[in-house]
Amino acid sequence: ADASASRPEAAAASDRELFRKRFKKSDKLEELEGSRDGKRIYRAVDKDTMFEVAWHELPLGKAEQVDDRAAEAPVPEHENLLKVVAKWEEPGPPKKLVVITEMVDAGTLQLHIERIKDDVRVNVVKKWCRQILSGLQHLHVTTGRLHGDVRLNNIFMNSVTGDVRLGYLDVEHTLGSASGGGTSSATAAYAAPEGVHGPPADIYSFGICLLHMVTGERPYWVEPSELATQTQQAKQSGQDPITLTKYRFDASAERIIRACVSFNPADRPTAAELLADEWLARRAPGGGAPATSTAGQAPAPAPGTAPAPAPAPAPAAAAAPAPAPAPAPAPAP
Repeated sequence: ADASASRPEAAAASDRELFRKRFKKSDKLEELEGSRDGKRIYRAVDKDTMFEVAWHELPLGKAEQVDDRAAEAPVPEHENLLKVVAKWEEPGPPKKLVVITEMVDAGTLQLHIERIKDDVRVNVVKKWCRQILSGLQHLHVTTGRLHGDVRLNNIFMNSVTGDVRLGYLDVEHTLGSASGGGTSSATAAYAAPEGVHGPPADIYSFGICLLHMVTGERPYWVEPSELATQTQQAKQSGQDPITLTKYRFDASAERIIRACVSFNPADRPTAAELLADEWLARRAPGGGAPATSTAGQAPAPAPGTAPAPAPAPAPAAAAAPAPAPAPAPAPAP
């Protein structure tokens, strides 16, 4: 059997020619959801199977950040990792890495959440979390790798099953390696304050993903229009995301988020510990309440559960001192 058809590999010149003939990029060149930061994703066809696939192009400068040992190894396969069919380098100019993956037709999880806003059910959030963590557990423990780019815009949905898969294209770290830039290719909102130095960095990013899911808003530390460097500076000072205190949501979800985004990487749970967490493993009755709440309000309780206690009323403003009584009139002479 053709090895290139059974496992992805960094192709030499002869393999590159075979891949160029096997995969045909769409003539329309319309970019798919997930294109960003110099990476472009297009529709393509695998002529060996006639299946539609996704054609990813990454600038070689980004690809050069990949750890050499990991770049030569087959991309890990797991039901919650986006399946990579082939990869090769194009000499250019400009030089770039081409990665062919399965087509996941429902776009990214970020796009999905933006569409439905405040109607994401808690059981669905738990399902997504378990699938994301399952993929991370496989990378961290089974393959000894990091992901380095966990964010909702790099998690893809299947429109038929509703399952999610982590895109795993940009960074393939082995355990113990660190990214040169300190923040990987993740956007500043998802990047751990210490950079990508081990599995805790992926767990931090997962916690930010969960915060994004339950609030429906992209997490931020400073005003969203501020520079990424200012966001990273706020994180490195130990500041919590503004969206973590702006909204009220399930106390267990908040507990998990706070554990994942602990400033000290050693204080963060592992993927295995999170998968064993009772809240993530337990299915709420009847689908659960909406996970997203409006600012300052708690989500409605799930059917069959007691409503959450009403928030304490805001303290009344200090009353002005009562006026002194008028003096008694002086007696008539």
